[in-house]
Amino acid sequence: MVRTTERRGPRRDLSEVKVVQFSRSPTKYTESMPQQIFTMACLGLTIQQMADSVGVGLSTLEEWLTKRPEIRRAYDEGRWEADFGMELALRRKAMGYEYERTKTYTGVDSIGRPWSRTVIETVRVEPDTTALIFWHKNRNPERWKDSYNHQGGTNIQVNNINMDMFSEEEKKLARSMAIKQLEGMNVIAGTGS
Repeated sequence: MVRTTERRGPRRDLSEVKVVQFSRSPTKYTESMPQQIFTMACLGLTIQQMADSVGVGLSTLEEWLTKRPEIRRAYDEGRWEADFGMELALRRKAMGYEYERTKTYTGVDSIGRPWSRTVIETVRVEPDTTALIFWHKNRNPERWKDSYNHQGGTNIQVNNINMDMFSEEEKKLARSMAIKQLEGMNVIAGTGS
């Protein structure tokens, strides 16, 4: 017995069939990848941003980070360089610094002749108290931490700090902060203990 199958609907020509390609990230590793990963880590990109940038999936880059020592090294060194640069910038801002600036002045004299003068100025950037406090809280947390009790009040931690190393502005800020803390605890008003 011979069976025949009947087709329902019009017969399709193969030229009408479209091949659907699923977009998949390429997984081809190139020799330039470690340098690219290092540069992106220096810029502070996330792993997802790095994967997108080099054209691979997140899981592929994560696999490379575990299985390819040159990728891991580039990633770690790039992050270290970025973190170290930030630390240096924070330290510089906390301590204050000087830099030279070239400035050109121009004008016209009393008889109408143009003139110009170039001057090199030294500019002093004063220390930033917020950066200084942030630095100390992270470098010396036991001496500089904010401590709070569980009842919601603030504990004042008194340490022997040599105030001679601070600028007048920093000393004024420290005094005003101490006064505000004492007022908040009603110590200055005489109602507290």
